[in-house]
Amino acid sequence: MTFLSSAFPLIDLKEDDPFFKLKFLDWLKSQPTALPLEKYCEEGWPSKTVQFYIEEYHFNPDFIEVKFCALFDECISACCHLGSELEEEGFYTIPRRGDFICIIDRKHGHSQFKLTE
Repeated sequence: MTFLSSAFPLIDLKEDDPFFKLKFLDWLKSQPTALPLEKYCEEGWPSKTVQFYIEEYHFNPDFIEVKFCALFDECISACCHLGSELEEEGFYTIPRRGDFICIIDRKHGHSQFKLTE
C-alpha cells in the first residue's frame, strides 16, 4: 500500500549531512496524517502521540529511501469494561509498532510511504 506526500524540504539533502536524521524526523512529525497508523490497530484508533525511529537510509541520485518505525498506542474503548478504572478515562491503550519505508523522489519532490510487514 502506498501513500503520497510532498517532500520538497528533503530533496536537496546530502548523504553526508550530519543533520539528515533530525531533518527527516522533523519533516515526518509535520505530516501527522500521512502515515496510516490505523492499519496496525486491531480494534481501536492510533493515539496522537507517536515516536519515530530511523532504522536505515540509502541515498541514490534519484531518490532517498528511509526505513523507519513508528511507536504509538492503540486506543480501545473501555465500554466493555464497566466498573473498572478504565471506564473513567473512556479507553485503554495497547502499545503498537508500525514499520514503514519512505521513498523520497528527489526529482519531483514527492514521497511515498509503504507499509512493511
